[in-house]
Amino acid sequence: MALSHRFYDERKIILTTWSGEISDSELIRFYMSTYNNSHWSPGFNEIIDLRDAQLETISNDTLIQLSELTTNCLKGAELKLAIISPSELSSHIARIYEAFTHIPNESTIVVHHLNEALDWLE
Repeated sequence: MALSHRFYDERKIILTTWSGEISDSELIRFYMSTYNNSHWSPGFNEIIDLRDAQLETISNDTLIQLSELTTNCLKGAELKLAIISPSELSSHIARIYEAFTHIPNESTIVVHHLNEALDWLE
């Protein structure tokens, strides 16, 4: 599977890994499943690891749909989102960053290493 997650309940962090080619429908289904997971609740912060993802096939409409889905599931809770990108920032990562900035009570940072993401979320 090109999408996976791991919950760190004690830190209220979910680490989501996107790898390989990801379709629009797969992305939305994955996040719907994540938000219905018994471990997830509003108030969890997220790290999205995009270092191995091929993002060309994800449409802008799907990214907006994902930000709307996230907004509805957060129910007004704050979200800190750390995006781990490859060493080169691509236009695809910029599109993802922009989509998530539409979420109220959200703050996002783009980093290159997991430790940077964890430090920022502390």
